[in-house]
Amino acid sequence: MGWLDELVNGRWSDLLTCVVERQDGFWEVSWASDGRVPDSFKDHGLSAVVDQAAAKVAAIYSGTPHAAKGELQFAIYPWEGNPGKVILDITSDGDRLVARDIQGTGITIPGSSLEDLVQKGETMVPNPRDAMFRWIRKVSDLEKS
Repeated sequence: MGWLDELVNGRWSDLLTCVVERQDGFWEVSWASDGRVPDSFKDHGLSAVVDQAAAKVAAIYSGTPHAAKGELQFAIYPWEGNPGKVILDITSDGDRLVARDIQGTGITIPGSSLEDLVQKGETMVPNPRDAMFRWIRKVSDLEKS
C-alpha cells in the first residue's frame, strides 16, 4: 500500500483486537489496533456486542483487499480479577461453541452461546477470576455470518 492510499483510506491492520469487558450491567467494547477501528460502544448482551463488533469490522473492510488477510480477535473479560492466567480459546463447531484452555490444563467448555460459555466457565474453571476468552475470526468470514 502506498502512502497516498494510506492517506485517503486510512491505515489498515491485519489484526484488530476487540476488547469486551463487563461493566455495571453492560458489556463494553473497545479496540486495540494500529489501523482503522470502529467506535467503542456497549450493550446488555455479550452475544449482541460481539455480533455488532463483527458487523462493524466487516463493514469497514468490505470490498477491500485487506479483508482477505485480516483477523478480528475478541478478548473477552467476563470476570474481574487477574485474567490471562487461563486463556480459553473459542472455536465454532457448527451451531456450538467450544472453549479450550490453550495452556494445557485440559479445560474444555462446550456451549450454545457466548453467555452459555461464561455461565459454564464459572463452575468449570477452578478460579474464573484468572480466566478470559479469546476468539479469533477471519475478517473475510464475517460477511458470511
